[in-house]
Amino acid sequence: MKKHLRSTVLFFAFITGLTCSAQDARWGYQLSFDGTNDYFAANTVSAAVGSNSWTIEFWFRSSRTVTYTESILAFNPSDGTNRIEIGVGPSSGNKMYIYSPNSSPGTLYGSAAISTNTWYHVALTFNSGTRAIQLYLNGSTTPDVVRTLPAADVVQSTDKFSLGQEWDNTTASGFFAGQLDEVRVWNSVRSNTQLVDNQYRQVPTNSSGLLAYYKMTNNTGTTVTDNTGNGRNGTLVGGTAWQVSAVTKNANGTVSANQSINEDTQPADITISNYPYTGILWQRSTDNNTWSGIGGATAGTLTGAQMGVLSQTTYYRARLDNGYGTYDYSDVVTATVLTGTLPVHWLGFSARQQAQGILLSWSTATEEGSKHFDVEHSTNGSSWSRVATIAASGNSTTVQQYEALHASPASGSNYYRIRQIDADGKHSFSKVVLIAVATNRNAVLVYPNPVVNGMLYVKLEEAAGLRIVNMSGLTVVQKSLAAGLHNLSVAHLPRGSYWVKAGDMAVKVLIR
Repeated sequence: MKKHLRSTVLFFAFITGLTCSAQDARWGYQLSFDGTNDYFAANTVSAAVGSNSWTIEFWFRSSRTVTYTESILAFNPSDGTNRIEIGVGPSSGNKMYIYSPNSSPGTLYGSAAISTNTWYHVALTFNSGTRAIQLYLNGSTTPDVVRTLPAADVVQSTDKFSLGQEWDNTTASGFFAGQLDEVRVWNSVRSNTQLVDNQYRQVPTNSSGLLAYYKMTNNTGTTVTDNTGNGRNGTLVGGTAWQVSAVTKNANGTVSANQSINEDTQPADITISNYPYTGILWQRSTDNNTWSGIGGATAGTLTGAQMGVLSQTTYYRARLDNGYGTYDYSDVVTATVLTGTLPVHWLGFSARQQAQGILLSWSTATEEGSKHFDVEHSTNGSSWSRVATIAASGNSTTVQQYEALHASPASGSNYYRIRQIDADGKHSFSKVVLIAVATNRNAVLVYPNPVVNGMLYVKLEEAAGLRIVNMSGLTVVQKSLAAGLHNLSVAHLPRGSYWVKAGDMAVKVLIR
């Protein structure tokens, strides 16, 4: 089997009750055929499929440029005459073919070039109703080879089945040079979705419709175990070699919890670990079927900013380049966007730098059973700490405004989010906001605050335009000031709260 690696996907936030498991990489094995006299035989496969519909899928790698047809898979009648065969043959380079002796032409080639020393996934399907046989490469929705078999070429339960050769009467012939791995036999025509979803994964050995499964776990001897337990073991002939597998495989589900977020908010970071690969690209999907790459998302962590604000449930996975011409995939992570009645309907969340620190402001349209809000801070967008807790309104159908001050932000990047806690202990998150703090944060200083004698002192680190703005957003004082200390009379202003703004700095003051 392919190298069996459990890629552990970790969430750093936005998740309740996440448990993940990790294990060391376990190396599996593959069969290597020398192209001279090696092959695999398992006639019980023919008895299992008979003349019914079936699918056979496997991975193969050709080790030489062929000069004659090399058989990878063949069904032959018990007398050794021909039935059907697929393999690699010379047709303007190496190409896949399906051979049907009672068809014209007997050998039908595909169009895809087959490179040597490159792994390919093959799925061969047969529909007993139409007698259509189709060969798919690497999960393509379009078959590389398709033809309709005459009745005489349909598999019979008494046929011989082999990998790595085909019978010429009683003589083994058409030997294949290369490697085979992860062979599965199914009792139906598998859909493209089923093939694509599982071509890079092992499947449960008790999967419905799985007639035989050769994961190549033996590593020694001439018996290849059928891992389904159905007893359709294969036999190696001619000294077929066991090798350590070169193609990386991913195990089934390692993630036991996924994200649930409110509409129009940003998911938490996703990180994948334990992946000895040569490259990574994160992908997204809205239907868990059609995937697209996320530009620039080529690191081990997919950030919330790269995922963006979500308005619908979205799926994520990491495509991992194993360096052998194929890709592995991490488990799929689901970011479920909650719809319908929400405990809290967020209106907005913003952060503003002031002389005293970072002022966080947020608002809600409605609240139901809301207990409190935790203001959380991070300097890297992954590791979070609580810096303030603000009581919630509980139950409200009107707009509620909230503020909190973070008095000690770090120099550089500061990430903030609000964790809303319900009375029943459940929680949701706001979007994440980022604000950059210069090394010198005191670009503007105002005192006293509150103002009690009608005089406000303002100290500027550099020349700037200064405005005093009331809570309605109206500018009531506007001046151009040089760097230094200035005293401003505000005695004419009504009592209340105001913003003192200079450049990109703002300080909230109270005039009494």
